[in-house]
Amino acid sequence: MGVGDHYPQPLLSSIPVVADYSYHWYFKMYHDVAIPSRCVNGWVSRSWKITDIQYPSQLIVYTCFSGHSSQFAGINMGAFPDGHAEAVSFDRLFISTLGGQPYNLDWTRMGALGRDVK
Repeated sequence: MGVGDHYPQPLLSSIPVVADYSYHWYFKMYHDVAIPSRCVNGWVSRSWKITDIQYPSQLIVYTCFSGHSSQFAGINMGAFPDGHAEAVSFDRLFISTLGGQPYNLDWTRMGALGRDVK
């Protein structure tokens, strides 16, 4: 993934239309971890390799927000580094380090090295 992947890209060179991405990786995937506090360090950018991920089946790297409707209240439509996607109920999520909200997965304890799903 390069810098250009974070901006709308032209669909075709002959059509002057751009498509915004509907998914983004959480903040924790772009930043280092402050080891003493075990929190995401928002001041230090970092690239992670898939081999760095210690809990690939328990770390949600992005969410499909189209699933946030009254029909799916209390559910996180998560995608995981191991390639699976899952509708995870909030009671199965660890509370984030910022604000104590289970649905704010930008701030997972230990960041990309941690886990979101119990």
